Amino acid sequence: MGGPLRPGQEPPGLLEFSSRRLTGESSMPARPPQHSSIRTGDVVVLLRSSEHTEGEVVVTLPDGRYKVKWATGAGYRDRMTTVAADDIRKKV
Repeated sequence: MGGPLRPGQEPPGLLEFSSRRLTGESSMPARPPQHSSIRTGDVVVLLRSSEHTEGEVVVTLPDGRYKVKWATGAGYRDRMTTVAADDIRKKV
């Protein structure tokens, strides 16, 4: 049981159910990611920025990224950039 696996041999602890493997790990996060409520038209704030930078989401991309038209911030004002969901938060 503690030795190397042979070709075609399953590691211990895996279960087969309807041709799907269950490993005991949850496939769903404990709570939804913060960015799940961000939609086109929302005002967002750029995280990890040295200055207050906010803008409006103009396009929601299918891979969890957003095109944002920035309204404030010296380096961002009047620019449009694509950002990852982890880089922004919805303005409160």
